[in-house]
Amino acid sequence: MTKINRNRLSDLLDRYPRSQKELAGEIGTDVGTLSRWKTGRIENIRSDKLAKLCEALGVTPTEICAEGPLPETAAGGEAARRDQISMVLDTGCRNALALVARRYGVTRQQIVEVAPLLFAIMAEQSLKERRLELQALKDALVKIEGSAPRHLRNRLHASWNPDDQELLEAEESSIEHRDLFAVRVGHWDENSAKDNPFARFLNARLSETGLPNEEGVAWDDDDAPRYGVGIEELVDILGEDENARRLILDGKVALAEMPGDIRKATQDERAAWVKKEADDVLKTTSELDPATLVNKAREPVRKRRAPEKGDEDDF
Repeated sequence: MTKINRNRLSDLLDRYPRSQKELAGEIGTDVGTLSRWKTGRIENIRSDKLAKLCEALGVTPTEICAEGPLPETAAGGEAARRDQISMVLDTGCRNALALVARRYGVTRQQIVEVAPLLFAIMAEQSLKERRLELQALKDALVKIEGSAPRHLRNRLHASWNPDDQELLEAEESSIEHRDLFAVRVGHWDENSAKDNPFARFLNARLSETGLPNEEGVAWDDDDAPRYGVGIEELVDILGEDENARRLILDGKVALAEMPGDIRKATQDERAAWVKKEADDVLKTTSELDPATLVNKAREPVRKRRAPEKGDEDDF
């Protein structure tokens, strides 16, 4: 148990952009308990609740529990440096974020905060690999032409398709402009989401890890990525129901919307809830008029329900 500085907590709650009901649901408590922490009627907090409270507020335990008033920089200091970011995140990606956090015992915020570094590393390695492949191709062409009998060299050189040279130049330009998905090379493949160079690179790295994965990485420049990580964690949550697991991996149902009582239920009951939730969404969608369907299709994430009292934010 850790003692809370109620004045600091009160200041931080005043700056929190959402309602206290939403915050209470996110950390797995109720508004009454949150209010008692704020007023000092409850002075101590369990370490697991403190960790969830810190994650939700985007602060460190020190900023909540240290003696003295909250520094002006904290609205601004650590709290401001880790402020709330509003973005629309594909449901499948949200599910993957929760499953990866569960697998490695870290918070979703920690994953998000290291994501720019990991992306930059993967992107640069992908571009480096493409440079090496392009140079190897150029060297091979020179070797083929150079090894030909003299009387065939000119004819071989003349037989090269001008489009081939343009293609090599387009790839070189694509690499120099850090065009990860090779958009500058042109619409060169119907299945570009899986066969573009960045998706292929990520697939290769994923295979090297040995992580269970059913379909690999699919990602192009104008859509959300699909990568299906977290299968072992889903087996732990939903059991062997492959249909329910697929609904979560495909982002048809958000794990975060699973009610607290279902989270505490059996694997079969959780899987049944997932399938029922997907059926309800399908029925709702089928009843919409075409214009509304178009608008719904442009929404990558379903609106999240308000967390209920007792919900644990484990997923």
